[in-house]
Amino acid sequence: MIKLYIDTNVIIDMIDDRKNKYNENLGDCASKVFTDAISCKYQLILSDWTFQELYKHKIPEAAKMLLELAKKKIIFQKTTAEDKHKAKQLSEAHSDDALHVILAEKANADIIVTSNTEHFNQIQTNIPIKKPKYL
Repeated sequence: MIKLYIDTNVIIDMIDDRKNKYNENLGDCASKVFTDAISCKYQLILSDWTFQELYKHKIPEAAKMLLELAKKKIIFQKTTAEDKHKAKQLSEAHSDDALHVILAEKANADIIVTSNTEHFNQIQTNIPIKKPKYL
């Protein structure tokens, strides 16, 4: 089964039903990733770092319900102080995104899924980086 590392913005897109600057609905594509995981197409990787970022954004109970539905399809990846240090070395300007890359590598993700490919493409990794709509 394909393992997808899910960046925080994908969950926020889904919960807030966000649109991009071209008025395309990001929420629908993000929701499909989770629906496909529940249908056994993907296994999702989420990190404690993702949950820290969600907490900063004050994501409502809807996120908790969604994660509860998909919990059998989720692999949790823990962050260490060493991971945070490596992320700052990898990209000072985008260390938060670099941390996601490091965690995806640790979890042996097949694909990193993010709406923010611009920052992620600046960080060196062998893992393909895709927007939800291109899965």
